[in-house]
Amino acid sequence: MCDLSKCKPVTPEDTLKYILGLDLKDWGLKSTFIGDDDEKVTHFILSYHGTRSICPICGKGMVIHDYKERVWRHANFNEAICYIHANVPRYRCPDCGGIHQAEVPWADPNVSYSKTFMAVAIEHLAHMSLAATSRLLRCP
Repeated sequence: MCDLSKCKPVTPEDTLKYILGLDLKDWGLKSTFIGDDDEKVTHFILSYHGTRSICPICGKGMVIHDYKERVWRHANFNEAICYIHANVPRYRCPDCGGIHQAEVPWADPNVSYSKTFMAVAIEHLAHMSLAATSRLLRCP
């Protein structure tokens, strides 16, 4: 039975964190787009709120140098294909000169899918063929 009295109101960021399983410590929900009935796609656009990071090489503080636009495939949201979009900050270290992209909590470095998408795909692959998993997840 649905009992609304046991629920609490939440912000859009809390909703995204709950539904998508994302940790949004330094990230916020900027906007959401959905496709029409024929397309069945959802796009979540995130914005970064942090300003500084620590250089993984020399340990010095770094400031944002620029941003790189990234898109990740996420697990389907209801029946809709889901994408996460974000301008990911890149930092330049003033000491060693290195440029480092900020880590995102929802994906491993250098991949175009979220950790949740990977977990869902692996779970399905344990029980069905690659072709069936691909159809279910609506992967081309």
